[in-house]
Amino acid sequence: MAAEKHINLLDLKEWSDLNDGLGLITKLQEYGILPTEQKCLRGHFMKLVKDQSTIDKYKWICREKVGGKKGKKTCNYSLSLRHKTFFYKSHLSLLTISGFVYLWAMNCKFLVMRLQLRLTDKTLTDWSLFCREVTYDMMVINKTKLGEYGHIVEIDESKFGRRKHHRGHRVEGQWVFGGYERETGKCFMVPVENRNAATLLAVIKEWIKPGTTIISNCWKVIYLCKYLNYKYYKLRTI
Repeated sequence: MAAEKHINLLDLKEWSDLNDGLGLITKLQEYGILPTEQKCLRGHFMKLVKDQSTIDKYKWICREKVGGKKGKKTCNYSLSLRHKTFFYKSHLSLLTISGFVYLWAMNCKFLVMRLQLRLTDKTLTDWSLFCREVTYDMMVINKTKLGEYGHIVEIDESKFGRRKHHRGHRVEGQWVFGGYERETGKCFMVPVENRNAATLLAVIKEWIKPGTTIISNCWKVIYLCKYLNYKYYKLRTI
């Protein structure tokens, strides 16, 4: 999908108001969040049609003619727009869920989310946990290597946790090594027990394809990339 301007809540609202919600549905299809096609149990391609009785005002339905003892009849097999998607089984609107994911990704506090989306703390907590599970599944369990020749991957390390006794600068928590591919938006995050050269080198080889241009401002990563520069990767520093 071609790059476009940074999305905000106003964009989501405008898309939701377009064609009785079809604008937002189309955008979610473009991003691969909703399917662009579905098949019925007989293998026929279904059509997306209006249905005011559903929360999204649209559903998938099969209009193909099928044979029977009494002659041809319409299949009429139907599926929810959300069937087997991120939105499945939720009673919230597509706009509300999309708005939540946007604010969650922006690391907004519950106070902001509560005011903007009019959701309870319990609902916000449930969706936050769900988004974390999806993120973990995509970035850790179903991992894919980033980069290739001509692509750029930014890498860095950070510590997730809290200040000891809520004072000072010492942070107790988990060190995480991560990367972000500029061209695709794909990323990875790997918890590491230590930050020695062998550990970080193994993560780079496991997660980044040879030929990739690696960018980092971490001196330890830069040192490793210089070692790899002559064998597998290109290096740029920021």
